[in-house]
Amino acid sequence: MKKKRILTMIIACMLLMSNTFICSAATKTAVGLKNNDCTGTSDAQSFVNGIKGYDSGYTTEYKAPSQVKESDFWSKSHTIKYWASHGSNEGKLWGGANSVSVDIFSKPFSWAGGELEFVFLASCKQLDGSNNNPRSKYANAMIGDKAVRVICGYHESAPSSIDKKVADKFIEYAKTGESVKSSWILANKYYKDQGYSTGVYCVLTHSGNVQYSRFPGFPGSTYTRPGSSSTKILRFSSANPNGTEQAHSLESNELANIEVPMYALKPTPVQLNATDNMNMTVMRDENNLMLVGTEIGDQQVTITAAEAAERCKIQLNDAITNYSEISMDTAMEAVTPIVMAEVNLDGGDEQEVTVAYDISFKNTYEGLEIVGDYMTGIVDDSSTAYLAGNWNEMEKVDLVQRSAIVDYNTAYNQVIQNAGSLAGAARSSDSTGVSSAKLAFALNESTGYYEPTWVFNMDDASVYGVNCLSGEMELMN
Repeated sequence: MKKKRILTMIIACMLLMSNTFICSAATKTAVGLKNNDCTGTSDAQSFVNGIKGYDSGYTTEYKAPSQVKESDFWSKSHTIKYWASHGSNEGKLWGGANSVSVDIFSKPFSWAGGELEFVFLASCKQLDGSNNNPRSKYANAMIGDKAVRVICGYHESAPSSIDKKVADKFIEYAKTGESVKSSWILANKYYKDQGYSTGVYCVLTHSGNVQYSRFPGFPGSTYTRPGSSSTKILRFSSANPNGTEQAHSLESNELANIEVPMYALKPTPVQLNATDNMNMTVMRDENNLMLVGTEIGDQQVTITAAEAAERCKIQLNDAITNYSEISMDTAMEAVTPIVMAEVNLDGGDEQEVTVAYDISFKNTYEGLEIVGDYMTGIVDDSSTAYLAGNWNEMEKVDLVQRSAIVDYNTAYNQVIQNAGSLAGAARSSDSTGVSSAKLAFALNESTGYYEPTWVFNMDDASVYGVNCLSGEMELMN
């Protein structure tokens, strides 16, 4: 009997030691590195604060521009690294607020072999496959013993004016149990639906279940960390980042002939309510309803874009109790494939396949888009990854003053002349070229009305609005 007790105690100790080892195997450290001159609260600081706020077991560190060193970029001593800087698809990153700069092609480098498991590059074009193809360089850096699980970033210009908001939204989604990959996609999609240029996200992961990894200590499985035998790196991104061409995203001569509405719109928010028969996590953000479902997978879809749009409508109807109160008859429909490809580690061509569809239905009034009013979803062959909506009923408000309507040419010239100075320290870009423009209704926060606005998408992915009534210009992103 005594021997049996001793054996039991030995087994218990072994199990305790084993569990202790498993729990301590994953480090819990995070560093936020602000290596740019963007104004406002740092996204890097907010990011690590969000991690620490959810799990106090993390050791976190934040470095302001004056503290950042080039060695911080190459370092692999933290579990999670968030790097904010300017960048280009030549593989260069720089600060603007200091002399720290990095060229990833200046030397061989690997982020494997240390504590580093998750990397966030809040920098322009680091995961682009053109020019010097930095994406291939980063994919190679993920491979090796104690490999990096995920790298999140952008294949075009990063949204510098709202990068903190994207970082905060990422943490919100991650706290629901979504993977790092999915949380990054959804955070950027959320702001794309609001009218920002965040549809150019890109995520690199190892193939297999590790692509669904969560931060240590956050809900959901983390899966085994890849070793040196894992050499297949997948990328997930949005095909055709600008989505389906929308009405009034036209040539300048056509825009110049559009008649500007002589009225504004008074909004009445529709309080969207979720049903309790959907196996989805319910989130709210002011008037926005978000329903988080299955993960975005890696299997090619067989349904068409049209079938995906109809399925999304059905799912919205099933998930939202008062969906029938929303008039979708005049909504602008856009379907954008979410694609996956295996990264060519040698820098050659990559074969994309569609793994899900990003569908949006934008509210309109007399043919013009209402910026930020939408119903949306992400669906694949058999599941729904995401549903969301923000909708207003609009009432026409006639204008008392009708003599100060700003036409397209006036607005265009204003943007070309003032874009650089208005961006100020928020951007370090000399690009003032207009890539596309449209006439839409955008919220004027000072009046509370949605007012006719010329919306300009710039070559550097910034978005400017010129109010047709007041002539005021603002940086929308």
